[in-house]
Amino acid sequence: MTPYDFCARHEGLREIPGPKTNPLITRMYRAIGARNWQHLDDGVYHWCAVTVHWCLISTGYKTLSDQVAGNRFLARSFEAYGVGTRVGGNEAVPDILPGDLLIFWRGIRDNGVNGHIGFATGRYDAKRIEVLGGNQSNAIARKWYPRRKLISIRRLPGQAIAAPPPVDVITQAMLRRAAGRRRRHVLHAEMARWCTVYFPQFGITTPERMAAFAAVSVTESAGFTALEENLNYRSAGRVRRVFRYYRKRPHEAHGDVGRPETIAGKAYGPFPGRGAALGNTNPGDGWRFRGRGLWGLTGRSNYARLSRQTGLDFVKHPELLAQPQYAVLSACHFFARSGCGPLADRGDIEAVRLKVSGGSRLGMHSVKQSYVRCRRIFRNVRLDALPPVRDPARSKFKSGPGSSTVTAGTAAAAALSLAWWQGFGMGALAVAGACLAAALLWRYRRHFKRFAGPAVL
Repeated sequence: MTPYDFCARHEGLREIPGPKTNPLITRMYRAIGARNWQHLDDGVYHWCAVTVHWCLISTGYKTLSDQVAGNRFLARSFEAYGVGTRVGGNEAVPDILPGDLLIFWRGIRDNGVNGHIGFATGRYDAKRIEVLGGNQSNAIARKWYPRRKLISIRRLPGQAIAAPPPVDVITQAMLRRAAGRRRRHVLHAEMARWCTVYFPQFGITTPERMAAFAAVSVTESAGFTALEENLNYRSAGRVRRVFRYYRKRPHEAHGDVGRPETIAGKAYGPFPGRGAALGNTNPGDGWRFRGRGLWGLTGRSNYARLSRQTGLDFVKHPELLAQPQYAVLSACHFFARSGCGPLADRGDIEAVRLKVSGGSRLGMHSVKQSYVRCRRIFRNVRLDALPPVRDPARSKFKSGPGSSTVTAGTAAAAALSLAWWQGFGMGALAVAGACLAAALLWRYRRHFKRFAGPAVL
């Protein structure tokens, strides 16, 4: 394991504001042999260099004192560590690989004391470089720093770190790790398959977007295992916490515990307000159109909108959304339609979560924890190179609005006109009429097949 990988494993470790200190950070100081540091204030003392030193020691690399004489608490003491080059703010950035040490100046450039250090993630542009390190927003995290403040790029001694090859497929193991589970689940393989199919079609092709999608999905679907809302709550307090209806009428929660259809009818309608907003206007719509899919699509109007977008009748067969293929499809549609992509590009997982939950902050902490984990899992996945895959849920003849009907109908009408003009008689007219009828039957064949049940979809 490299120091960069070791640091990535502890991403999300946060210092406690005030006089108290995170016990793991205390262990970091002890590991590098520091003494009498506890009296320093959080606002004055910076621990970015301590984090790098700790990662080097933990992975068997030479420490700073072994190679150069320097202060282990100062970032700029690493300017002589390993091999590398000193750069200026306006010159071209040399080849930066994941795991390289990046040293920045802070405050006054030439005082030789103030600075910041972290590991390169391999992502940079003309003006910024992404850094993984400690004391970044008071935590071990990834953060962008201006390139003009870069002083030195140091490569670890005795090792040239190569960028890992990109992965072009979502695997079952990725979803299992994203869910924080040790054991495989029967749905993980199917979910991974359909994520690989649908992600490129809806622009979910960067690590940031995939991490945001997976983090929200982990919370909404209990780790990619629950694709249908059962509403079988056993606690009145939980019912009041989840549903606005019961927060306004807390006395009804105790009587409805253990009655999922009753809870659905009251929480999702039909009644003025929430039921009208979801399009649940008929008795039983609340239970029939309860949350399904990876992101819990709810309400008749949302089911109807997805039906129009995909060409499948989810209003007539809502149970289809509990299947892995359509569960992933519905979440991808919502991700693209609601503008979650640009929010994910900025790393604003909180805004993505609020889009999905309709403004509710319920489960926000869980999503943020999953997001940190998913950033590590999907950081090397690239789906841009995959060829676009035709959506298997769409009809084969969906290339244009009524294209098959227009083509076949035009041909039949031309044959009918030709027969009438040449005076071929009733036989020719009958043949032309039969062609037109066949074209209409072929165009609307799916409406006849649906009588056989949802399996034909």
